[in-house]
Amino acid sequence: MALLCYTYVKTKSLPLGKRIAAIGLKLLGLALLALCLLELTWIQSIPKAGKNIVAIVADNSRSLSVKESPSENSRAEQLRELLHSDNPSTSTFVDHIESQFQVRRFALDSKLTPLASFGELDQAGPASRLNSGLSDLANRYDGQPLSAVVILTDGNHTDAAIDLSSASLPPVFVVHPGGGMPSKDLAIGTVLITESAFEDSPITVEVHLTSRGYPQATASLYRQGEATEPVASQLVRFEGESSKKVRFTFRPTQLGVSFYRIEVATDAPETEATLANNERIIAVEQNTGPHRILYLSGRPNWDFKFFRRALHQDQSFKLSALQRIAKREPKFQWRGRSGEESNPLFRGFDREDETEGYDEPVLVRLVVQDDELANGFPTYAEGLYPYKAVVIDDLEADFFTPDQQELLETFVAKRGGSVLFLGGSESFADGGYDDSLFTDLLPVYLGAGSAPVAADHQLRMGLTREGMLEFWLRLRQLEAQEKARLRNMASFTSVSQVRATKPGASLYATVQNAETGATIPAIAVQRFGAGKVAACMIGDMWRWGFLEPNQANDRDKLWRQFMRHLTVDVPDRIRIQVDSGEADSQEKQIKVWLKNEKFDPQYNGQITLTVTDPSGEIYTFPANPDDVEPGLYRGVFLANQDGGYTVRAVAKPLNDGQLTWHPVETGWAINRDAEEYRTLGINRAWSEQITQQTGGQIIDADQVDDLVDLIASTEVPEVEIKTTPIWHTPWLLIAAILCFVGEWAIRRNNSLA
Repeated sequence: MALLCYTYVKTKSLPLGKRIAAIGLKLLGLALLALCLLELTWIQSIPKAGKNIVAIVADNSRSLSVKESPSENSRAEQLRELLHSDNPSTSTFVDHIESQFQVRRFALDSKLTPLASFGELDQAGPASRLNSGLSDLANRYDGQPLSAVVILTDGNHTDAAIDLSSASLPPVFVVHPGGGMPSKDLAIGTVLITESAFEDSPITVEVHLTSRGYPQATASLYRQGEATEPVASQLVRFEGESSKKVRFTFRPTQLGVSFYRIEVATDAPETEATLANNERIIAVEQNTGPHRILYLSGRPNWDFKFFRRALHQDQSFKLSALQRIAKREPKFQWRGRSGEESNPLFRGFDREDETEGYDEPVLVRLVVQDDELANGFPTYAEGLYPYKAVVIDDLEADFFTPDQQELLETFVAKRGGSVLFLGGSESFADGGYDDSLFTDLLPVYLGAGSAPVAADHQLRMGLTREGMLEFWLRLRQLEAQEKARLRNMASFTSVSQVRATKPGASLYATVQNAETGATIPAIAVQRFGAGKVAACMIGDMWRWGFLEPNQANDRDKLWRQFMRHLTVDVPDRIRIQVDSGEADSQEKQIKVWLKNEKFDPQYNGQITLTVTDPSGEIYTFPANPDDVEPGLYRGVFLANQDGGYTVRAVAKPLNDGQLTWHPVETGWAINRDAEEYRTLGINRAWSEQITQQTGGQIIDADQVDDLVDLIASTEVPEVEIKTTPIWHTPWLLIAAILCFVGEWAIRRNNSLA
């Protein structure tokens, strides 16, 4: 080395840079040869052949049947070509992996299924539970040398996303068959079902439609089982690739649970990527009642007559009434015949149980059954809680004892019932409500001087902006039509004045005195505990129906919608609910809540559930008490068909007591294809999340042959040590020769060689 440096230093004809390069090349060549004398060894870890496991998972769901264009193979066909070859002489990437690893084959749809060969794939799975399938795979090979997971899928999962970073999963490599979006498709997205108190169309179905490549389509709503005339139909126009919302408003032909089918279609269905997302079955449930209502009237009046007539037209209401025809008199000792202490008006009549004393009001029971309300207004929860709503019409507060006032407050706050106070000469402030427990219940602050009488019917009713948005208070579909109706509406002569609406209460309607311009609250509603309290300050609503013939129908319709609004959310002593869980889950949790006559949880109940599946087959099984929540009973049903299901619950006490509950029914619909085909593109976001959590990669379909090297380069459980002497490696000799040749070339080019 010293001689080499001395020689080049003395060589002045060679530029300095070239001298340094020549010295460096020759020194490097000599150093490489010197390494061979040291007998250095190259040590590396490599996977043990045949000892590590690679799980190859193929998505076997129906969603892979999508064709991205009519001329291409479907994603399912592309996936089978990657995994399986019918020609024995043709190898696939699976064969390459199998040359170094133990390969375990799986199909994944609604569950993870081991396969002997990928030729068993049928792409008919009803769901894509990708997240739970990978979690099951981690549990299955916990403690075993699982080196990698290769999953071939479009990434569109139907189960809930879970964090797999904490699972004992090796690197996950995701392979996507295909890679684009279909050129043409029409699909039904989210469907929202709402029930309102609007009588003409209480059910609203909002459907989200998406279109690719179709300028228009027809959306139709059919009653399930009827494919002739649709209940409603709309022509929807799209602009390019876009989404539209379609609303169907209708009144079901029957109470209870019914099923409807939504369809969307084009003139060229054969050009669509799939027709599986063009149909959806929905379950519609209209409250059946019976909604029991107790009407208390301080005197015979017209309002009760028309209220009763209005509710009689709706079979979901059951009205009972107490009407006072004489007030109580001051108590005194009657001096009549010897031993006579009752009202002599009833002398000679056999009314031993119904004879009122002078200190008791004279009440008449109307539209009641058996001994219902025989003792007047209930004094205990068992007598009041069967009702869902109480209407108090022109009745002073002193009619109720303090215990009854407190009972009414508990009826709303605990039981969840509703109370409606109507205006009149003995209502609100004129009825002494400001000195009673009713001051807390009322949604308004009371004021003196109620029940004014305006000459020539000058009190005109109008809706506030908030009231105009309430379905139950509106009688027309459009705002302009509703305002026209209010202008032509009959005026009133009596309204109980109040100071203001309480904070948290909603003011829906007012009346205005045309002479003075004063505006007075007319209808206000507030939440109170679990229930609602409403106040209608108008004392002569009956006048509404006498100006024009059609206004009587409007008045009756408002009474029905008003009471439906107050009773629709009031709970029953028995309630049923189906928890569907994940959208594609077959397991349905059926919950039933039981309460006794005081609306406390019922512990010793016996509940029988009856489920009817889409084919009409009936299954009967019990619901068992919940371990945590008192009064809750649970049952589980496995639904394995698409379509509509109904479940009916019948309850009775275990000890054959006197408690009774009316049967309740609900339903649900399963649309597994709706979840499968919710997204037709490749879900790369899911793939990126999985690969980041596990340290894997996304692999294009044309790069699957590189998987062997990628898996081998990762940290595998089973490895072996491979040692290689450096002087046995060809690159060492080649590098040394190249260094010497390079140094010689520098000298040769400068005429030194």
